[in-house]
Amino acid sequence: MIKKLTLSLLVALACLALNSSYIFAADVVNADPAPASGQQEGDTLWLWGEVSNIDVPNKTLTVKYLDYDTDQEKEATLVVDDKTVFENVAGLSEIQPKDEVSVDHLLIGQQDIAKNVSVEKADTVKQEAPQAEGAITETAPAEAAPQSAP
Repeated sequence: MIKKLTLSLLVALACLALNSSYIFAADVVNADPAPASGQQEGDTLWLWGEVSNIDVPNKTLTVKYLDYDTDQEKEATLVVDDKTVFENVAGLSEIQPKDEVSVDHLLIGQQDIAKNVSVEKADTVKQEAPQAEGAITETAPAEAAPQSAP
């Protein structure tokens, strides 16, 4: 009798556990999706892409980037202010079209305010200097020749 009661209890708990995970999974799947942009005011956002336009007088930077949520290429126009920090360049005037940039920005109202703009610099490959003639190079030591007995 105790075995049947224990077995029934275990089956009921297993069914409850499976049913609960199904219910919670259904809630996640059926939940209303977030706005397409996924941006909420005041959140720090990040994008990486290629500069398509720079407007120094209006202090704006337009970046072409891949939206990972929709897997589509988009453009974002970012406003640069006095608090924007630049890396690898002195300021907006040094950025050129086709530069690759990483940007931390805030959505405030209808404007994307750039907080940090980092211009990606190509790594320079160090060229090895050619060796002068007769220079000693490191090689593996030669095996010692067997000595003959006198």
